[in-house]
Amino acid sequence: MTSPWSTVDGRRAREAHLRLLAENKGALGEFARDVVAGRTQLHAIVRESIVPEDVLEEVRAAARQWNSLPDEEKYVLTHEWEDTVRRTIEALNSAEIR
Repeated sequence: MTSPWSTVDGRRAREAHLRLLAENKGALGEFARDVVAGRTQLHAIVRESIVPEDVLEEVRAAARQWNSLPDEEKYVLTHEWEDTVRRTIEALNSAEIR
C-alpha cells in the first residue's frame, strides 16, 4: 500500500504542516524551519537528537498508553487511520498557509 503522504497531495500537505510547525517556538519549530529552508530533511528527526528529554518522556508516556489499550481498541483506531489521514491531507491543502 502506498502511503497517502507520498502522493502529490500528501507531499503538499506535509509542506503546509511543516510551515505551520515552523511558526512555533522550541525544538520542533526550529527543526521545521530548517526543513522548510532546505537545511535538513524531514527524516533527519529520527537520526538527530534534537528533542528535549521532557518531550521524549511525553512520547514514551503516549507509547505506554497505546500499549495499554485493548487489542480491539487498537484495531479500531488503526483502521480509522486511512480516513483520518485523508481528511488531514485535505484540510492542510485547503488552508491558507504560506
